[in-house]
Amino acid sequence: MYDCFNLNKTDLDRITVTEGNTVKSSLNLFNRIYMTELFLGLKMDTTINTVVKYKLSLFIRLLKNELTKCVLEEIITEGKEVEIRNTFLIEW
Repeated sequence: MYDCFNLNKTDLDRITVTEGNTVKSSLNLFNRIYMTELFLGLKMDTTINTVVKYKLSLFIRLLKNELTKCVLEEIITEGKEVEIRNTFLIEW
């Protein structure tokens, strides 16, 4: 594993549920309120969206640096799946 952490679907689901319950509880709202609308109304990003934004930001910064850009291009074009299988690079 090359990323700092690797979240699977179960982990992401647990984070989503906990995050929604925490926000609803702190605002003293019913559990039946949909999280998507709640977060939009509060102008909040979910933790999952934040993680994706940080990964994308890292990828963009890596591409802006000539050395890391060359390394990334070589890894991707040569299809070194073994090296990128458990990293955020496979998502892009």
